Amino acid sequence: MPAIVGIGSLLSKASAERSFPVYNFRKARLHGWKRIFNLVGVHSIRTGRANLETLEVAALAAAEDSNSSILVSLFEVPVDEMSQYYIREQRYVHRKVIVTEEDGSQTEAMICEQNTESQYLEVNCNGDKTIYNNIVGDVWKAPIWYNFPDGVPPNLDPPAVFPIRQYLRLCLSGAESLNIMDCFLDNTFVYDGRTLRKYLSDNPDIAEETAPHNVQESDNLKFGTRPHESSAVGAAYRPSSEEKPNEKQ
Repeated sequence: MPAIVGIGSLLSKASAERSFPVYNFRKARLHGWKRIFNLVGVHSIRTGRANLETLEVAALAAAEDSNSSILVSLFEVPVDEMSQYYIREQRYVHRKVIVTEEDGSQTEAMICEQNTESQYLEVNCNGDKTIYNNIVGDVWKAPIWYNFPDGVPPNLDPPAVFPIRQYLRLCLSGAESLNIMDCFLDNTFVYDGRTLRKYLSDNPDIAEETAPHNVQESDNLKFGTRPHESSAVGAAYRPSSEEKPNEKQ
């Protein structure tokens, strides 16, 4: 069966199982990658989960970074269910990577890599602006991918995007369940360059909020989720005992 790497909501086994059957759910390490909140969640904007006033509209993607190493979830999905994975993660570049299992063995798996606006239009939307416009509509006028390999466009408006709170809480809950919270906080970045740990420290109200009971977790499909325990976010910007706070994750 094909192996899948989870970096955000797929850190939660329950979240993954709402989309497709999951086998052998476990933890692994991926060298040379980091996480970044740089995908605008247009579905979340439509459903009111994203906040346009505060620009809390972003979901996670994986990005190559030779100085980073992240802990991830790893699991298998039946071949005939992979279409559901591609539907759920339709905004991304789907790339095969090599992850290191806890026993030291290596496994090839699929990851959701960050896209660019131009590639998303040409590849994911088959170069058809009608498809793109049907997806994005009138809810967002700027690029949906805040990834600019050729330089940030002049007069980019808005100049930055920030994590969708409900989605962030789901990701934190998944990281807590895998006991990888330190790694998640220190090797996950907001678009403006801050680590997630710094971002949460700068915005302590996120940790103090009670998660709503109707949290939905995918930007592409509507999935109901269970309410999350407040402990997942309440401890988010404090060092945990999982690994040393200053150790490279």
